[in-house]
Amino acid sequence: MKKKIMCKPATELELEFSGGDKLYMKFDVKALMHLSEVMNVNDIKTSENIPEICANIVYASSCEYADDMAQDRARFIVSNMDIGTITAIIQEFSESVGVIGDELKEINSKNVMNQFQSKKMKN
Repeated sequence: MKKKIMCKPATELELEFSGGDKLYMKFDVKALMHLSEVMNVNDIKTSENIPEICANIVYASSCEYADDMAQDRARFIVSNMDIGTITAIIQEFSESVGVIGDELKEINSKNVMNQFQSKKMKN
């Protein structure tokens, strides 16, 4: 049986600042991996420290594209944003990661089932 999978592009954001500087962010699996190094991704929906969450997202999604990106720089960038921009960044990332997270949960549940089946067959 032949199957076809349509590839979906990762969400990309371009932040443009009043001085003309731009910061490129990409919400892909690499960003999710970088984010998981600095925080629990599940905390995005439950944490009350919204600026820190946004700073972690800015760091994780732009460190592949901005050589000088560090968590302290991301915090500085976010500290100069209005709440609407911060909320928009978190929302865009959450929507992108939500799809990835759901797919990873499905893959993980299949792996657990396969492990269970293989153990059952050995017994």
